[in-house]
Amino acid sequence: MLNLDLDGMFKGNLPWSAKEWREVYQWYHKLQETPKDDWSLDEMGLTEGQLKAALPESLHLMQELIDKGLLKEPRAGGNLAVRCNVFHPWHQLACFLMNRYPVNVWFYHFHRFMTIGEFLLDHGDGLKRDGLIRDSGQEWEEIRQETIEVLCLLPFTKTYYINGEERHTLDYDEVVAESRRLIAEAEDDAGHDGE
Repeated sequence: MLNLDLDGMFKGNLPWSAKEWREVYQWYHKLQETPKDDWSLDEMGLTEGQLKAALPESLHLMQELIDKGLLKEPRAGGNLAVRCNVFHPWHQLACFLMNRYPVNVWFYHFHRFMTIGEFLLDHGDGLKRDGLIRDSGQEWEEIRQETIEVLCLLPFTKTYYINGEERHTLDYDEVVAESRRLIAEAEDDAGHDGE
């Protein structure tokens, strides 16, 4: 049975290595250029019992994922309560992560990956102004390594609400402050190496 600490997952309590995030990020962007007939067509889904065991307090999330196209309604007469849309890039990402991480870990990294992506979309211009993303003409290819490390390690301390439901994400000021601290440390270490 899949045992998830949903509160911990939604608050980003499981860190991820920057190296592994970058590998998944590069894979995900390569996927976007791959014809869909080359994608994994392995169908996944959950029975009603698995669904209730995995996400007991968050069954409402299933409808949200159905609305976003990741999940599909069950087939008539089928044994799955929900099934994944194999032609949705998030399904492909989930399959990739499932093959890479243990069952109780991949879901946390999936959520962090999506949270980081939303954070970069929402704050990309600010991160460029603050010198944490270099404008290379490509989509975030020049994110400072220190910033990637911060995005992969910080818990999600900023709270916001959607339809009255509490959500968590990365706090922009914390990301900038911690990135600058790591950059200063690296510059200081580089200065001492030259002495």
